[in-house]
Amino acid sequence: MSDTPLSAPQIAAVMGTTRQGTQKQLNLLVEEGLLEQQSNPSHKRSPLYTLTKRGRSIYTDVDHTQARWANQLAEELSMDDLVATKRVLELVCERLERTSTRSNR
Repeated sequence: MSDTPLSAPQIAAVMGTTRQGTQKQLNLLVEEGLLEQQSNPSHKRSPLYTLTKRGRSIYTDVDHTQARWANQLAEELSMDDLVATKRVLELVCERLERTSTRSNR
C-alpha cells in the first residue's frame, strides 16, 4: 500500500512480522509476477519491492471487491450499532494489550 518501493525489513516493520517471514512471502510474490525487485541505492543487499503492472491490477480488483463486501456487511447496521461495535473492539484491544504487557514481564 506504499506509494514508494520498500525493502523487506521496511515491509516487515510496517506489517509487524519478521524479516525472514516477509522475505519468504516476497519471494513467492516475485515468482508469481506480482512484485518486482529494484536496486536499493541505500543498501546493495536489500532490494526494494514494488508491484508489477499485473500486481497493481490484481490489487485494485481485490481492493474493490473487499470494499463492496464491507459495504454490504455494513448496509443494514445503524450508526449506533457501528459506534457500539467500535467501542467494544477498542475495549478488547486494550485488554489484550494489558494482558500482553503483563505476560512479557
